[in-house]
Amino acid sequence: MNDDAKARPESNSHLKPAIDGYYEQLFRLLPVALYSCNKEGFITEYNAAAVALWGREPVIGRDRWIGSLEIYKLDGTRLQPEESPMARAITTGSVNNVEEIAIVRADGTRRIILSSPRLIYDNDGHLAGAVNMLNDITERKLTEDKMAHLAAIVASSDDAIVSKTLDGIITSWNDAAERILGYTAAEVIGKPITMLIPPDRLQEEPQIIDRLKKGERVDHFETKRITKQGKVLDVSLTISPVKSNDGRIIGASKILRDITEQKEIARLIKEAEDRFKVQLEQKVEERTGELLAINEELGRSNHELEQYAYIASHDLQEPLRKIQTFADLLRSNLDDPDAVEAYLAKINTSARRMASLIKDVLNYSKLSRSENVWGEVDLNLVLQDVKNDFELLIEQKLAIVSVSQLPLIRGDQQQLRQLFGNLLSNALKFCENAPRIEVRCTNKEILPDSMEYTLAPGTYAVITFGDNGIGFDQKYADQIFVVFKRLNNRHYYSGTGIGLALCKKIVERHKGFISVQSKPGVGTNFTILFPAQSTPQ
Repeated sequence: MNDDAKARPESNSHLKPAIDGYYEQLFRLLPVALYSCNKEGFITEYNAAAVALWGREPVIGRDRWIGSLEIYKLDGTRLQPEESPMARAITTGSVNNVEEIAIVRADGTRRIILSSPRLIYDNDGHLAGAVNMLNDITERKLTEDKMAHLAAIVASSDDAIVSKTLDGIITSWNDAAERILGYTAAEVIGKPITMLIPPDRLQEEPQIIDRLKKGERVDHFETKRITKQGKVLDVSLTISPVKSNDGRIIGASKILRDITEQKEIARLIKEAEDRFKVQLEQKVEERTGELLAINEELGRSNHELEQYAYIASHDLQEPLRKIQTFADLLRSNLDDPDAVEAYLAKINTSARRMASLIKDVLNYSKLSRSENVWGEVDLNLVLQDVKNDFELLIEQKLAIVSVSQLPLIRGDQQQLRQLFGNLLSNALKFCENAPRIEVRCTNKEILPDSMEYTLAPGTYAVITFGDNGIGFDQKYADQIFVVFKRLNNRHYYSGTGIGLALCKKIVERHKGFISVQSKPGVGTNFTILFPAQSTPQ
């Protein structure tokens, strides 16, 4: 037995070189990175996988502790070689199971590895060194970081993020989904997504599933969803197909955004825009009306300027020419008292004529520029005051003035008095027999499509002012309202021809209308329309 015991080591001793060679070959051929250091930390062995990981081949007996150029903690803190896991294991005589560190390869790229050093002892139990196994976990860490990042995004998102199977069963539910839709994850996971869809929109789900099965993405699909409390929300959905590792579509990821408030804001903005559009159109219409009125007023002003030019070139020139002529004759006949007296009389008559013309022109022009004293005017009192002014002339001509009840209107009392004064003066003046003057009033409704008068629709007081005077041919009806247009000989009838032009202007400033009907030897009827409520132009 002792012989056998002594022989056994001897009989096995020839196997040790083979065993050492086997382990050395295994060390070098393992696909995982391995290297060893002696108790002083100098690298003694390494395999091809370690060289591939480091990107360099260390020098045995010179490189110490590590084979990479640089090492770091995962927080970015750089470690010195003597702070490496291998160095700590050998110097302290103890090891951690695994430790994550980052290394920098020779080409400058960075890799994350698991370092797993193990101590080696000699036959006497003394520390001889250590062997370190390095696992490259860079891709795994990147995947883990990416998944953690995505999980953080899902958890912190303000939008509901929900996943479901192709059968429409809910498989995940984030905090925002709970906040927006009211259900906890436990209440909905494993249940059909249709529990969130209003009954009138259930047909949307199979249509969405069909698109997902084709690999299509549904972007910003606006629809409605129901909360746990039964509230219907306006939502925007973005739905993407979820694929397995082998590329099969196995479900869908849905991002749901509550756009109820945005929809309400958009509705309010649309209503405000519509109101603004209506107001703008009204303003444009009003402004257009104002511009048309201004344009019409400019037209009238231009017409008046033409009349003033005519006056300056014709009516005012006539008395001025006579004054000059008689002045020349007077100079030539200073020795003849009778001639002097006659010429002075003619000069005086022409001067009075010119002064009267200038006065009437000034009155007419002042009417365009005057500020109205607008208020409620009783036309009965106005006409009574006018009759009192002409009381003596009425008695002298044995005139009969008959007046019916007249209305109250809004207007300028002074201008209305001037209007009736001119009409009554003309009726008394242009009459060869005892004047019979009748003033009557009725009401008339002007319709929007009426072509009878150029007036705004509404109720109007129609006042007729008729006489039995000399009259005139109706074809001259429009001319009598023109400044200084006369249809009679001023040697027989005094005046400048501006009275009826003033009447027309006064009526128009009261937004009314004046017309005339006449027949020679029969008389004349003026018709005046005043709105029930009038405002100044």
